[in-house]
Amino acid sequence: MTPVMLTEQELDEIYTFAVQLGKDAGKMLLEAAQLRFTGTQTADLEVEEKDSSVDIVTKTDEDVEVFIKSSIEAKYPHHKYVHRAIPFA
Repeated sequence: MTPVMLTEQELDEIYTFAVQLGKDAGKMLLEAAQLRFTGTQTADLEVEEKDSSVDIVTKTDEDVEVFIKSSIEAKYPHHKYVHRAIPFA
């Protein structure tokens, strides 16, 4: 696969998008955590244990991952999405 050369302006746009996406995802996580702490939200209390009892995934984690992936796909349909749970091929 041939690498794509991006202009400084394109890189700046991607950077701005990524920073805002991180802020939006962080807000989702924070809001869900605050609801759990106050006891007003119980749906997200279900967790899936992965490799150990300290390696868990909540419904909020899954929702945030879907949000991030769909946001990237909508803005940059030709970009690849790679995250830590998927090994590099």
